[in-house]
Order: sequence, then C-alpha cells, then structure tokens
Amino acid sequence: MISAFRAFPRRIQLFFGLSLLCTATIYVALHGKYRPRNVDDAWSLSYIQSYLKRGSPDDLVFGRSPPYGLRYFGKSHARVVGALLDVFGWTKTTAHLISTVFLLLAVALWIVLLRRLKFEPEFALIFGVLMLLYEPFFSAAQSGRPEAFVFLLISLASLLIVVEQRFFALIAAAIAFESHPVGVVSFIYLLAFALRDRVTIKANLTPTALASVTGGLAAGAAFYIALHSDALATFEVVFSSTADINPGGPSNFLFDYFFQTKFYRHIPELVLFLACAVLYIKWKLHRRAPLSAVFCGSLILFSIVFGRPNFHYTIYVYPAFLLLAIVVADTRRLARGLWLASFILLVPQYGVLYVKNRDVDFARQTAMLRAAIPRDSLTVVGGFNDWFAFLERPFVSHQYSGDFQKLKLDEFYLIEDDDFRRADSPARRHFCGYEIASTLQSFDVNQETFVVRKMRRRR
Repeated sequence: MISAFRAFPRRIQLFFGLSLLCTATIYVALHGKYRPRNVDDAWSLSYIQSYLKRGSPDDLVFGRSPPYGLRYFGKSHARVVGALLDVFGWTKTTAHLISTVFLLLAVALWIVLLRRLKFEPEFALIFGVLMLLYEPFFSAAQSGRPEAFVFLLISLASLLIVVEQRFFALIAAAIAFESHPVGVVSFIYLLAFALRDRVTIKANLTPTALASVTGGLAAGAAFYIALHSDALATFEVVFSSTADINPGGPSNFLFDYFFQTKFYRHIPELVLFLACAVLYIKWKLHRRAPLSAVFCGSLILFSIVFGRPNFHYTIYVYPAFLLLAIVVADTRRLARGLWLASFILLVPQYGVLYVKNRDVDFARQTAMLRAAIPRDSLTVVGGFNDWFAFLERPFVSHQYSGDFQKLKLDEFYLIEDDDFRRADSPARRHFCGYEIASTLQSFDVNQETFVVRKMRRRR
C-alpha cells in the first residue's frame, strides 16, 4: 500500500497528506473533549474494574441488574482493555486512546480488505480516511464503550473470510459477539462477503469450506460457554430486560442516529446516502458492484430486526453506506469530490465542538475531587464522572438503582454536582435517612459547581 501511495501523482499525495493531517488534528484537538459528560465511559469501565479488580461480573457502581455488567457479555473486551489500562493507567483519556488504536487498526484492515477485493488503491485510501472522519467511527474512538473493539474484530473476521480463512473468521466473529450482543452483526458481514458473487458462493459451498465453518462455529460456541457457563441458565434475561431507550420513537439505531441527535446534524449524510442509493439503482451498478447491494440491504435489515435505538451501533452499518457512496461516486470519477464534500460538511462540526469544549480539563476536575475527600475507607457517592477519581475505594453513583439501604452506609462522602441538584436521582431518595455531618469543600471547575459533604445516618 505504501508503494501504491508513492506511485500516485504528487498532487494526489498532497491531497491525501493534507486530509490525514486535518483528520489527525481533529483527533488530537478533541481527545478528552469530544463528549466530556458521557455516562457510558463510567458504565463500561466500571464493569471492567468490578470484574477484574473486585471479582464480580455485576454492576456494582450503578446497581443495575443483569444483563448490565459482564455476566452475559463483555469479558473478552474487559480482559484486553483491562490489561492495557493496567499498563498505561486507568484514566478516561487512556481508555479513549485505546479505542482510537482499535479503530486505526480496523481502518488498516479495511484498506487491505478492499485491495483484496480488487478495488483500486486510491479507492481504498479514500474509504479509510472517510472512515476516520465520519462520526460513528470518531465517536467509537472517543469512548470507553466496546464499539471500537467489536468493530476491530468484525473487520478482522471480514478480511479473514475474504482470504478464505473461514475457521478463524468464525472465531473472530464469536469473540465480537461475546464482547457485546450487537457483535452478532459480524455474522451478517461474513454472509455478505461470502455471498458477494457467484464464484464466491460456489467456493463457500464446498465440503472443505463447510467443514471449516462448522468447526469455527463450534470453537466460537465453546469459547462463549467457557466464559459464561454459570450464566447460561438465565440467559433469557438478556432478551426480557432490553428496555426501550427511545420511548415513543422507532426502535432502530439508524433512526436514533439520523433523527434524534442534536441539531439534526446527520440529516445531510442521510440525504447523501439516499441520493447514492438512487443512482446505484438507476445506473444498475448491482451488475458491476453487487457487494454494495448485499451489504447495505442485509445491514439495514439487521438494524430493523435488532431493534435497539442506540446511535452508537451505527458504526456497524456505516461501512456499507460509505462503500455504496464511493462506488457510485467512483463511477463518474467523483470519489475525490465525495471526499472533499465530506470534509466540508464534517470539519466545521468538529470545529464548533472544539470551541464549545476547548476549556474542559477533566484531569483537573478529577484531581480536585480526589484532594477534597480524606483518604479513608468510607464510600464515596458521586456523579458518574466522579468514579474516575476514586478507583481505589468504594464508590456508588448518584444513579444507583439498586437497594441503597442494603449498602449499609452509616457514613459516606457525598459529591453534589449540578445534575444532582437538578434531578431526582435514585440514590437521593434514600438520603432522607441521613444528615449533613460537615461540608468539606466547594469549588467550581469545568463550568460546574461541586460541593463535597460528609453524610451520616440519623440517630
């Protein structure tokens, strides 16, 4: 790929270089500032810490019942990310950096994958740069959630199936599924690539190929059972406890991404992809590039069947949308125009976000909270972001939804933030049985007021 890049005309090299420099600048500038108040960071990383450091697969910080936690899914992600955090530090920004590395590896795999599918080097590089730029991928890189890790495994599985390493492709898909239930989409990817044309279909129906697939499925199932054998008896709770997080709206993560985000900023992307779909059909491109039709159709169907309205899952469908768009644009030699239009559309959005969050200093906030509370064994009750300041001691979120009384806290430290004062949090309802023993400190940081108090049970 490097040799192919060197073979490009100098102006194309400059175009690619400036694009990568712009994209890298966005990643560096917004690292730790993209979504500073993201509860999913504390959710995901607290699960990992509870599992690895406290020996429990359950949600100990927020008190939510299974399937929340790692009882049914997520132990693969936890062990990989936990091992890296042990080396580089248990901080939110480190977790985001790890996710960024996962995404970069996934993009590299996609570039290789497209070259194996006989796409031109420039096509593959444009695809890779746009992957880094569009928000579903950028969001996954700036998060402690497992999306970037799962997407890396799906990308690996896809490349393996294309190079006819079916056994290992199925194992990678199984690990993706174990890491998060939405990882089941990896099998949709494998089917799409296995059925992309008549020659491939015939090759995947031979006795040898079917034996490899069967062996891979068996090994993947054994892997899952080895990690979760104690939870199989209650596995149905995974399906019976999926509450709708978008009441009154369609249970679809694509709808959530395009129509539920702030300022409807993703509508232009939707218009772009719909226009490309129309041109794909009008120009009968399914005859020359059938993969795009199979890929898009199967993943859109998956979004309908899966039914979870969580915009984070859009990352699993966007490769199909981008592939369709570039195939259509490349038909009229407009792939670079699509690339430029994407930068014109998206870079200003990231610029506005940087201006809004440029003064956020989460490390300073964490240090001030840690310094405000005595180093003893009492539990700290605080906001979800406060968890990062107290990894080495008992911590319970304001949003704790379990039985607060069962924690048997005679005394604890309470961190009041703006959300706590505004909202009727679950834990707050139990505080009527407590009184303020002392107010330790009050300070402002990141445009928010924090008050630290010591609470004790009423006598």
